[in-house]
Amino acid sequence: MIEVEKRASVETENPRIPRISRILLILRNDVDYLKTVDYVINLANSITNSKVFILYTVDLDPIPMDEKVEKEFYRKLREEGKKIVENAINRLKNAGVDVEFYDMHFGI
Repeated sequence: MIEVEKRASVETENPRIPRISRILLILRNDVDYLKTVDYVINLANSITNSKVFILYTVDLDPIPMDEKVEKEFYRKLREEGKKIVENAINRLKNAGVDVEFYDMHFGI
């Protein structure tokens, strides 16, 4: 935490170093996504006026399937993603972080 605070103070002292205020949090459907959210909370709280944008993504190769099966497949992926995104947004907001959902992406 001290190292992050030092960097933040250096950013304000040197105008040639760009100031970070927007953070893109890319979430996936894995068990470690909460660690990533906690890391972003620490990062965002160390930066003045920061805002986190959430992108939920699932890496998929194209899969040939029937249209009805495909619709159900993606519906389940969206539901799973919605739960993960809502959980992340709640954690971020409870930590006092300004957050906005950006989008969901399925594919390569």
